[in-house]
Amino acid sequence: MIDRALMAKCHTYISGHAPQSVSDQLNALAASEHAQLPPDRYGEGGATTLLEQRCADLTGRDAARFVAKGMIAQMAAIRVWCDRSQRPTAAVHQLSHFNQDEMGAIERLHGITLLRCGELSGPFTVKHLDELGELPGVVSVELPLRNSGYKLTPWDDLVDISNWCRDKGVPFHIDGARAWGAAVAYGKSLADIAALCDSIYLSFYKELGGLYGCVLCGDSAFIADADTWISRHGGIPFRQFPAAISALDGLAKHLPHLKDYADRAREIAAAINRVEGAFTIPAVPHTNGFQIGMECDPETAEAALLQLTEESGIWIGPGFYAMAREDQCCFDVEVGTAAMSLDAATWAAHIERLIEMTRAAAAPKAAE
Repeated sequence: MIDRALMAKCHTYISGHAPQSVSDQLNALAASEHAQLPPDRYGEGGATTLLEQRCADLTGRDAARFVAKGMIAQMAAIRVWCDRSQRPTAAVHQLSHFNQDEMGAIERLHGITLLRCGELSGPFTVKHLDELGELPGVVSVELPLRNSGYKLTPWDDLVDISNWCRDKGVPFHIDGARAWGAAVAYGKSLADIAALCDSIYLSFYKELGGLYGCVLCGDSAFIADADTWISRHGGIPFRQFPAAISALDGLAKHLPHLKDYADRAREIAAAINRVEGAFTIPAVPHTNGFQIGMECDPETAEAALLQLTEESGIWIGPGFYAMAREDQCCFDVEVGTAAMSLDAATWAAHIERLIEMTRAAAAPKAAE
């Protein structure tokens, strides 16, 4: 992976909202209208309480709880539902964060078995739940499924999963790490999505550019039960107002532009798909997130990327993922304010230049 120290030296970025210095972030917090609110104490009062109320309103739920870390919030949610159902199993996609990115946390810390379902090509459906062979303690759907190229569960399939869960008395939790953009893609409100499930988690530092943290939304009894596990995980810092202020500002700044980010993502993807040796997953992004793939092995691609980044001052990512084929690799892109600084054709030309560099590096190896 490319050293992120190089990132700070770049002047242009394709993903996210571009990094800010510590002083710039602190100045932005101080300038916020929400900085005039009193500080919270263990999450009570001030910007934190305001943020929780705003998220409860946006999701149409009774209550919401700010949590410093998404893993903590979601483990608390899954634990509550499994305790209530008295079945310590959670049906999740095999590519979900729970299975791919958390070092088996929920299985190691809570003794909850993950029932891994779905296919590598995209989100799971009711058919996959029927094939589990047992009734899970809880079902969780990630919106969108990042590790499959940020693919969204089709709305009708999401409704079917919700109905399946309700018919069988199985709690339904939505891992909405990027559900702000999912709502835009569906043409639905966040409350429409939340109405399908029993609880929903939303992140603040991805699409909305917050410092850190997330919110867990549900009914009051669920939040009260989740609080116990959030506390046991050390998820309630003494002061939370910096993250809460940045989240409130992120809601105001970025929510109105999520459609613009998704539109730009589709423009960039269309331009890249016209470059020989490049492709995107999916071909047409469902949200503002997608993957850019190349016909090249990761080692050669990363060496070329390092050189190109040093020469151009343009940052497209820290490195590449290996793919099923040894001669292909990819990296993630989440379009925000940063990618809006260059048009789609310029981004495609940058990827084309990267491919040219990988081919030049691969030529001597092929001759050996």
